[in-house]
Amino acid sequence: RELVEAMNGTIMVQNNSGRGSRFIVTLPFKKEDFEGAEVNEIPVHDFTEMSNKVQVVIDNLSDDDATFEHSTLSISETPVVLVVEDNKELALFIANSLSSQYTMLLAENGKAGYEMAKKHSPDLIISDVMMPELDGIEMCRLLKNNLYTSHIPIILLSAKAQVENQLEGLQSGADDYVPKPFNLELLKAKVSNTIEARLRLRAMFTSQKELPRNLGNGQSLDDKFLSKLYEVLEASYTNPDFSVELFADAMFVSRSLLYKKLKALLDLSPNDFITVYRLKKSLPLLMSGEMSINEVAYTIGFNDPKYFSRVFKKFYKMTPSEYIVQQ
Repeated sequence: RELVEAMNGTIMVQNNSGRGSRFIVTLPFKKEDFEGAEVNEIPVHDFTEMSNKVQVVIDNLSDDDATFEHSTLSISETPVVLVVEDNKELALFIANSLSSQYTMLLAENGKAGYEMAKKHSPDLIISDVMMPELDGIEMCRLLKNNLYTSHIPIILLSAKAQVENQLEGLQSGADDYVPKPFNLELLKAKVSNTIEARLRLRAMFTSQKELPRNLGNGQSLDDKFLSKLYEVLEASYTNPDFSVELFADAMFVSRSLLYKKLKALLDLSPNDFITVYRLKKSLPLLMSGEMSINEVAYTIGFNDPKYFSRVFKKFYKMTPSEYIVQQ
């Protein structure tokens, strides 16, 4: 009763002779039903973000040895493509057609495809739309709203060729939509182009001398992850004791997930990402001429100026001194 009254509600009891009692609880839900001090104006947390944080906690509790980060990655040297298709003949036809260039995985429906994507983290998913248990559209939504799989590009195949059907597929997060019947060469080209485009995006961070100006300002889960990534590192890169463990804690993800997402999005390990970020931060300081090389090294979080010079040369193919002269 005290709990109900604390929430501005009421509780009533009806006695039914011979059949027990019936309790009726009424709770208000409109803003005007509460006084100003009782209204919480703090924005509601994003459900997807919270569910991903809960998943991280579950993973950390169930993972016997979460420190072995490499175990979550595919050992295949060729890109891995997952085909999700309930028509076995068509699934085998697609798999056989692509097997010379890619490592192929098969799933018989959206539910199995979702689980295989979480387990194997393929480089691309080709999925039918109309399937039992879980259709391709819903599987796509689940994958794109799960931080563990949101980076995986998806191509949907469907006999539903109307514009509204294609729009629904793309709005669910799919990267492309191919109507059935499809041309095999066209599908091969789309698979190749999609994987190549992801590889180019992964290489952009290391190939550019300066930090990107657009630090993940989009609305996708991966854009938000990148934005948070840069935000955390911008606040911490000057700390020489900033470790992968602290990085993962600040991102509220496990070490294994941090490793997996950074490799998928930027092709860097967490340690390498921290180092490259610091190196990029060193460039304007070196060019300003206001600090010595040793001072720059300490300013950006290196304990040892000699180590800074070694990694600088390894990354930029010249020493800090040579960089200053060249510029």
